[in-house]
Amino acid sequence: MKRKRWGQKGFSLTEVMVASVIAAGMALSLGMVLRAGARGWQARENQMTTSSELRRGIHSMARELAQTRSDQLQVLVGGVWMSWGQPPPPPSLTWPPPSDVSSYPSVRFKVPEVVAPNTTVVDATGAVTWSPNPITYDLAAVAGGGQLLQRTQGGVVSPLAYGVTALSFRRQAATPSVLEMNVTVQRGAADGAQPVILSTRIRLRN
Repeated sequence: MKRKRWGQKGFSLTEVMVASVIAAGMALSLGMVLRAGARGWQARENQMTTSSELRRGIHSMARELAQTRSDQLQVLVGGVWMSWGQPPPPPSLTWPPPSDVSSYPSVRFKVPEVVAPNTTVVDATGAVTWSPNPITYDLAAVAGGGQLLQRTQGGVVSPLAYGVTALSFRRQAATPSVLEMNVTVQRGAADGAQPVILSTRIRLRN
């Protein structure tokens, strides 16, 4: 039988408990660091995906809007589609016509289109023929919360970008052929993702 040397001893219960608490604390700290890193990575991933999708949507919108003319462009004011410079509505309707200092959350416009019996977008008198079905850009609520930036024409709705929090259009009298558009998107706010805001100035056709 081996004899236990003098001074040799095992760990006490208190030492084991202290070591366990320290190990648990280190594991918890490491887990928090890893989760924070994962959230940061996910936030950056969401932001990159959102920005890419939003840029594609805005590029498509700008391309179509550049085909219209200021007199074919309308915004929704008090539930009525109105053109900039349009005379005020009847006295029974109290809202003002579109203002050069205000922004509007939706826009409706027409683009040149071949309309029978024409064979081009220009008629016999040289005037442009416009599409019978206007195009509308606006926001719509989606299931589960958030909003969708959508394009509507002839009853057909096409999604352009999800997670949109703001959409606005603005035009100034000094530059009537220029339309300002701003779109804000935010996804993964819980993971620290910041809003993505894209603005563009679109020159309308003469």
